[in-house]
Amino acid sequence: VAGVGTDTEAPQNDFDSIYPWSARRRCCGYWDANGNFVVNAYKGEPGYTEDGTNGEVWVEHSLFYYRHIYDGDAEEIAISQALLKDMIRQTGFAIAQDATRPILTGCLFEAEGDTATMVALDGFRLALRRGKLKTPCQGVSCVVSGKYWAEIGRILSDSDEEVSLRLGEKHASLQKDGCTVVVSLLDGEFIRYRQLLPGQYQTSVLLDRATLTESIDRASLMAKEGRNNLLKFSVKGDQLSISSNSEMGDVFEQMDVQTQGQDIDISFNVNYITDAIRSLSEEKVLFRFNTSISPAVIVPEEGDHFLYLVLPVRTFQGV
Repeated sequence: VAGVGTDTEAPQNDFDSIYPWSARRRCCGYWDANGNFVVNAYKGEPGYTEDGTNGEVWVEHSLFYYRHIYDGDAEEIAISQALLKDMIRQTGFAIAQDATRPILTGCLFEAEGDTATMVALDGFRLALRRGKLKTPCQGVSCVVSGKYWAEIGRILSDSDEEVSLRLGEKHASLQKDGCTVVVSLLDGEFIRYRQLLPGQYQTSVLLDRATLTESIDRASLMAKEGRNNLLKFSVKGDQLSISSNSEMGDVFEQMDVQTQGQDIDISFNVNYITDAIRSLSEEKVLFRFNTSISPAVIVPEEGDHFLYLVLPVRTFQGV
């Protein structure tokens, strides 16, 4: 078991299979006032003890420390493994890659009543995923680094079996298969994302996700060869045209859609659109637009379990 008491090399659960002991070291130490773990000594070094005389015994991984239980005042949430794994997968791609604003390199997790929400944004796009909890909880929220969420996602299964997620003041922990993974929370206030979501739309386009994916994949081959890396969407009645161009040539795709509202021409960075579409599994999705320079939103045909907001790219005639 990947616990404090054993150093077995033989995998005994999902955690051991993904994180072999060669990538871990046992150590003793303490958590300082800033929420960082201070190592007093590693196993095999002078000063290492397991009786508590030189600090608590934890296991060090390159990304986190873990122990059986940490932060006894934390709010505990029971959540389906499949749901949490999907929430991580369908939002993590939208975290900021630039650490200029560290809080945006993380995903916001919120839970209130029977609803859990995960949000990520990088200034050009926003990804939001909601899900239902079997057991209601009090309102809690935290921001955890996107890379930590990704590592947590790797040890989760696709089953509806619940795991225990504990949210403390400085740490979050996940308990699974007798192990508890502990990660530090990011400091700072997350952007008030609800203020970014449009309240109304001038155009709504219902389309088949699989057909859209195929069209975007073909058009993106040419877009990525060009200097602008753009896809142009043109809605004319119940027809959606997707085009791209580069020095090597042009691509033009057309598909049938169901449109309500005005015609519109709008352009997007190809990567922002493909990341969002590939994370979805719904048969039908709904695109909502206002103007060619206003954010577009992708939502399910029914329900509100996901939402993707993408900023368009301003273009000029002939581009």
